[in-house]
Amino acid sequence: MIARLLLLLSGYSPLVILIGIRDHNAAQSWMVIAVGVVLALGLPGVIALARTLTRPFPAVVVSAQDAALEVTGYLTSYILPFAMLSALTGRDLIALALFGVLLVVAYLQTGRLALNPWLYFVRRRILEFDIGNGRELLLARHLPAGGDELSLLRLARGLYYLPKAGNAS
Repeated sequence: MIARLLLLLSGYSPLVILIGIRDHNAAQSWMVIAVGVVLALGLPGVIALARTLTRPFPAVVVSAQDAALEVTGYLTSYILPFAMLSALTGRDLIALALFGVLLVVAYLQTGRLALNPWLYFVRRRILEFDIGNGRELLLARHLPAGGDELSLLRLARGLYYLPKAGNAS
């Protein structure tokens, strides 16, 4: 659950950074930007911990598809905070933080994972796949085909990482 939370917070860290940049209060702006940068470290942190604490295991892909269907909802959750902003006040930040808490609760309860824009910078994406346990999520460069043999790292319940692009057979 902690890994999913860190990945979710990392996914929304660009929004926090953008809100900080848009803030007119210099001290408050830098504080919000710093929080956004710290939240962004969730993605590399979870992957580094998985590489350190877990061992890769072999799995055969039954089926796979792109999980990009969530893009519209994700982008809407980015636009909503900007639609209500003029000049940020402390009350605005509290309201945005409460909006963030609602997003976190909703995503953690549904078992889904928000798209993470940082993944695109490292040429990865979130895919939905089945390795015999039902639909789960995979962070990988390319969509594996049914029958591909992969060596996966488990990041969290229902969430895996494919360390190398050339890992499919």
